[in-house]
Amino acid sequence: MTTKKLPAGTPDGCEITGAVSFALFLAFGFWLAGLSGCNGGAPGGPLCEDLVNPAEPSIVDGELSTDRRSTVQVFLHPGGCSGTIVGAHTVLTAAHCARDINSIMVEGDAFYRADSGLTHPDYSFPSHDLHLLYFDDTLPEPYATIGLAAGVECYSLLAQGYGIDSGGALHEREIFELNREFGILFTTPATCNGDSGGPAYGETDEGMVQVGVTSFGTTGPTNCRTSRPGFVDLQDPRNGNWVRENTR
Repeated sequence: MTTKKLPAGTPDGCEITGAVSFALFLAFGFWLAGLSGCNGGAPGGPLCEDLVNPAEPSIVDGELSTDRRSTVQVFLHPGGCSGTIVGAHTVLTAAHCARDINSIMVEGDAFYRADSGLTHPDYSFPSHDLHLLYFDDTLPEPYATIGLAAGVECYSLLAQGYGIDSGGALHEREIFELNREFGILFTTPATCNGDSGGPAYGETDEGMVQVGVTSFGTTGPTNCRTSRPGFVDLQDPRNGNWVRENTR
């Protein structure tokens, strides 16, 4: 994973964790809105109402996960990311992670080697930052459900990931949604290098549903605990429908 500093004059002189500079997103917001087919805040409003902003700000300061749900560790050369199993032969991760990917690890000991992959056709970081990995082997359940069904509401949000400060263990933290713009969920707490591609889950009366994919943070890997993360919004039909239609 690379970390690039925003040019002088951008807010707080912050840095961006990702494959390319987040400055493009800030500078060309209207262009990205057209690319994603969404106006600011669309589609819909907040996913979960009345969320409480957690006291601890980052996934790496979160609890060790006792339930991996569908989350897996994604290995690439060099470095690593996170992802979710969305089908018997498919893992969802971030497109900016999709270089030299060779395997995933499930629950710390089961390795599976990827055979091919598919990037969202409209990907231009951070818009549509989605990539699907395909496997000949059958992957273990559970498989993540993508997007909230019509009429289903979530009442909490949870992020999981294998960030570089997590010691190789899966961590999680409740997150607080700030707003939705340009097909991205802007939230807190912080994410770190290695969390990219991991899930944001929405808790519903019918179970956990994946509503986002970690795409970027606004600080570099030495300051993960103050990062403000962005997740690809899977409630945006151009994201969620693409994942569902291409899952094997």
